[in-house]
Amino acid sequence: MKVFLHGVPETAAIWDDVRAAVDDESVALALPGFGCDRPDGFEATKDGYVAWVVDALEDIGEPIDLVGHDWGAGLTYRIADAHGHLLRSWVADVGNIAHP
Repeated sequence: MKVFLHGVPETAAIWDDVRAAVDDESVALALPGFGCDRPDGFEATKDGYVAWVVDALEDIGEPIDLVGHDWGAGLTYRIADAHGHLLRSWVADVGNIAHP
């Protein structure tokens, strides 16, 4: 399953044309606060967003091809690093990596 993560300040709708061109199943997640409500108790931090996406990926429960754009790319990097077992593949677009 291809899973698309949008950037900020965007919504999952940025992936509509791409998803229409993909010839298999896909889903574009609407990050909390950007096109969908924030769940009760949701922490709007990088770790909070990573945890939310990981929960969504675990619910999908099949090999994931994760595609992240902009802020979604940053989430993709973190998920690939800490939760790579959930992914079959990943790609990031327009995402910055900061080195300490």
